[in-house]
Amino acid sequence: MKESSAVRRETLRVAGGMLVLSLFMEACWWLLGWWNITVLLGNVLGGVIGVLNFFLMGKMAQQVRGKKPEEAEGMIRKSLRLRNLMQLAALMAAGIVPLFDVFATILAILFPKIIVTRYATRGQEKKKKEKKKKIGL
Repeated sequence: MKESSAVRRETLRVAGGMLVLSLFMEACWWLLGWWNITVLLGNVLGGVIGVLNFFLMGKMAQQVRGKKPEEAEGMIRKSLRLRNLMQLAALMAAGIVPLFDVFATILAILFPKIIVTRYATRGQEKKKKEKKKKIGL
């Protein structure tokens, strides 16, 4: 099944936000004097895993549309387990292989959650403003 344009669009949005947050994190590490190549590699590893996790979640949401609730629930649970396993494997690799900074990897894996939360709250703020305009406040 080919991904929908919404999955592609939202994944690109998350990837763009990931790039901004990753550059900010790299700058912070550099300003604090903690930067080295392992920070960059950990950031790249975590970023790829974070964006891939988001993309796979979107694909799963697309696939379960129109399925029976029991079937959809089973597919979602399996997808979640596999995606969590993927994240755990990346974190274990970052912890075992001295090429990656573990903390940078963890933060980069969490960036998509921050980005999605920010977009969601921004959308709610817009709705509140529109509602206030409608009632004249």
